[in-house]
Amino acid sequence: MDNKTNPELIVCPSCSNGVSKYAVWCPTCGCNFMQRFICKYFWWAVLTLAIIAIVYGLIILALDSSGKSNGDGDFVAPPSAEPSTMIEQEEIK
Repeated sequence: MDNKTNPELIVCPSCSNGVSKYAVWCPTCGCNFMQRFICKYFWWAVLTLAIIAIVYGLIILALDSSGKSNGDGDFVAPPSAEPSTMIEQEEIK
């Protein structure tokens, strides 16, 4: 059925009959539109979240293995030369 004749109808992907755009399933063949919609977009959402988690993990791993972490996830600055100069000054006195 053509959408140009009635804008309230969509074409059923299973049997190609005209169905109301507000219907949850096709009255002719029983095709469930919500199940098709969820299956179609659910896997894309899961795949996107998995990719984001992998990228986030790789970034954390790269930052942690760079040697600038104390192991707790807190990044620390390299030790400065000030403590050693203070020890040398105390020895001179």
